Amino acid sequence: MIIRIVVGGIFLLFGIIKVIEPHEIFFRSIRDYQMLPVSIVPAFGSTMMYIEIALGVLLILGLFTRLAAWGITGLLLMFITALSQAIARGLVLTDCGCSGSIIRLGETPSSVILRDVILLVAMSWFLLNMKPAMKYTIDALFARSSTTQE
Repeated sequence: MIIRIVVGGIFLLFGIIKVIEPHEIFFRSIRDYQMLPVSIVPAFGSTMMYIEIALGVLLILGLFTRLAAWGITGLLLMFITALSQAIARGLVLTDCGCSGSIIRLGETPSSVILRDVILLVAMSWFLLNMKPAMKYTIDALFARSSTTQE
């Protein structure tokens, strides 16, 4: 339950910060990775902000928990891949685009990768031990109510 709330909270917070700040700040960070055509960066960035918020809320609430956990795991893998390729290519990233300009956690790409790997390990543990972790979720509440109605 703690992993679910902490990781979900991080994604929710970072997503909200990106929505509140001028979007161009986040879009510039995405462009700096040089992985996407410049023309699709605004659509991709706008979508990413709301995906982070939605997955964070779902994970915290324990609603569609498995989907949210796999979604966040996929995002973490994407973030680690993007950062790794930037390091390998020698790109200079002034901002990883992770947490906006309000919160600075992991200023260097390697420290951000380390943070994301820690979150990935936590999510992997959560997915492997999901059955006991599902006890305090809305999903479990729905499952109990559907079995009592039968």
